[in-house]
Amino acid sequence: MDTLLQAEAARFQGPQIASNHTGAQGTFVDYQNSTNDFIEWTFNAPQAGSYGLSWRYALGEKNRPLSFSLNGETVNQNLNFGSTDSWSNWNFVSLSVNFNAGPNTIRLTANGSSGANFDYLRISDNATPPIGSQPESILIFHGTTGFRHDSIDEGIALINEFGQENGWRVTDTQDFNALTPTNLAQYDAVIALNSIGTSDNPTQVSALTNYVRNGGALIGVHGGISTFGESNEFGALLGAKADTRNNRTNLHSPNNTNVEISVNNHPANLGLPGSFAFADELYNFTTQPQAEYLFTVDESTYIGDNGVGGSNHPLAWVRNEGQGRVFYSALGHDEHLYEGSAPMDLLFQQHLEQSIEWALNRQAAPPIPSIVRINAGGGAYTDRNGNLWSADRYFTGGNVASTQAAIANTQDDPLYQSERWLRNLAYAVPVAANGDYQVTLKLADFWANAAGDRIFDLSAEGRKVLDDVDVFAQAGGKNIALDKTFNITVSDGILNLDFLASANNAKLSALEIIPKALTNPPPTFSRLINFQATASATPQGYSADIGEAFNPRGATAGSQRPAWVVPPFRLTCAAWRAIAKTPTPTPASTPSCTWSTSATTPLQQPGNIPCPTATIA
Repeated sequence: MDTLLQAEAARFQGPQIASNHTGAQGTFVDYQNSTNDFIEWTFNAPQAGSYGLSWRYALGEKNRPLSFSLNGETVNQNLNFGSTDSWSNWNFVSLSVNFNAGPNTIRLTANGSSGANFDYLRISDNATPPIGSQPESILIFHGTTGFRHDSIDEGIALINEFGQENGWRVTDTQDFNALTPTNLAQYDAVIALNSIGTSDNPTQVSALTNYVRNGGALIGVHGGISTFGESNEFGALLGAKADTRNNRTNLHSPNNTNVEISVNNHPANLGLPGSFAFADELYNFTTQPQAEYLFTVDESTYIGDNGVGGSNHPLAWVRNEGQGRVFYSALGHDEHLYEGSAPMDLLFQQHLEQSIEWALNRQAAPPIPSIVRINAGGGAYTDRNGNLWSADRYFTGGNVASTQAAIANTQDDPLYQSERWLRNLAYAVPVAANGDYQVTLKLADFWANAAGDRIFDLSAEGRKVLDDVDVFAQAGGKNIALDKTFNITVSDGILNLDFLASANNAKLSALEIIPKALTNPPPTFSRLINFQATASATPQGYSADIGEAFNPRGATAGSQRPAWVVPPFRLTCAAWRAIAKTPTPTPASTPSCTWSTSATTPLQQPGNIPCPTATIA
C-alpha cells in the first residue's frame, strides 16, 4: 500500500512553493538557500517495520546532496540527488527505512549546495518495493484495422514523457500478433491507446484476460474500448462495450461536446477538482459499466445520441480483475489533449498519468469500509448523522431517475429522491469480511400512483429475502420513505442482491450494509435525556450513576444510589415515564431487571457499561 505526501503540504523552512517548471503534480517546493533549508514530512505508520521512501524531484544543475534524518536522527549526511538534466525532468531517489509504529518525521536539510525541486514523497509498506527499485515496463498497443485517430502519435509521446518522469520502460507496437502470453509477460501494463479493431480474436482476448488476472494492468483510452470490435469477452474485461449500433451513429456525441464532468473520490483522482468543464467526443456504451466510476456526466446536458446512465453517465472507471487492475477513459479523442497546455489539456494529462499509476498499483485502492452505504441512482451524500453515502456503484444494468418532491417519514430526503430501476436489477457489493450482515433497503416510490403499480422480490446470496415488495402500498402512498431490513450471511466476499419485478420495475433508492456485530444501538424513545453521569441534574431533575441507576430528583452525579436500586434492572418506556413523573421514587414504582425498548422486547444492558443516551416522551 502506497501513501503519497505532497511536498507543498509538508512542513518546510526556507524553501518556497513554486510553479515555474512543468511536469510536477500541481506546484512543487523549491530550496532557496545553500544551508539550513529543510522540508519535513510526517507519516503515521500503522505498524513498526520496513518501509520504502521515494522522493520525486527535478534538478537542472549538478548533483545536490541533502542531509536525510529520520525522527531527529541523521541517517545519511549526504543523500545524493543527481541531476535530471532539466528542471522539467523528474526522477526518483528511493531507499528503505525502519519506521516506528505511529508518527515518524522525515527531513531533508540543505547542507552546502541548496537542494532540488521536490514534487512529493511516496511511502510504500514493506510489501511494495520502493519506486525505482524495479522499473515498470509498459506496452502501448495502438494497432488499428478500422478508423485510426490522429491523436495516437501525440498519445505515444505523452506516455513516453510519463515514462521518463516515473522511471517506466515504455515500448509501443501496432502489431496484433504481439498480444501473446509470452510477449505480454514482459510487461507490467498494457495501454490500449485508441486501438480500434474490426474483428474479434478470442485467442488474443484470452491472452489479455489471463494476463490481467495474473496481475497485469490494462489501461484503455478512448477508442481502445473497440480493440476487438464488438467482442463480448473484451467488453467484460474492460468493463463495458461501446455502442456501435446503427453504423456507429450511437457510438459518441459530436466532437467538441462541452460538458461539466463530475469527479468521484478515488486515489486515481488525487488533486483533481470536484468538477470541471471539458470538451471532447463522449462515448456511449451498450450497458452500464461494471466498475467504480471516476468521471461521470449528466446525459441531459449534451446533444447527441445519449447512451445508458442518464444523470450518471460514466466517462472513466476502474475495476479489478483477478489480481490485476483495469482502467478505462472514454476521453482522449483530440491531439491537443495529449500535447496542449490549456487547463483542460493539463487535467486530462494528469487524469491519464495518475490512472496509469493506479493500474500499476502505485496508488493503493481505498480499503472496503466495514459499513457500506450507497446512494442508488445518485451522488455522494452525507446524512444528518454525519454518515457518508457513496455515489451509486456495484450495480448491473438499470436506469436512474430522480425527483425534487419532498419525501415524508425521513429527514434525509436526498437518499430517497433518486433511484436505480429495472425489472431484473442486480448489485454485487464487496464487503470487508465474510460473516453476518444487516442489510437495509431505502425506498420511496415517486412514480407509482396506486397499490400494485410496482411489485418486486429480492434475493440475497441466492436466497429470497423479500417477497412482493409494494413500496406504494407498504409506505402508505407516494413520496413516503420505507425501509426494508433483513439479515444475510456472506461467505465469498461479495454480497449479491438480485431484484426481480412482477409488476413494472424493481427499484432501489439507497442501500446500507452493516456487520451484524455493530447493529445493537441503545434504546431510543422520543425526547433526549442523557443517562450518563453529568455534573448537574438532567432536564427532568434526575442524574445517574454510570452504568447503574437513577438518583431521585435533585441528586447530583456520582452520589450514593438509593438502597432500593439493584442493578441490573429493567426500564421499559412506560416505567421510565412513571419514574420521571414521580418526585420520590419508591421500590413499588421501580422495576428490577434489564433495559428494553418496550415492555415486550428486552435489550440487555450490562451493569458495568455506561448507560446510553436515550429519549423519553
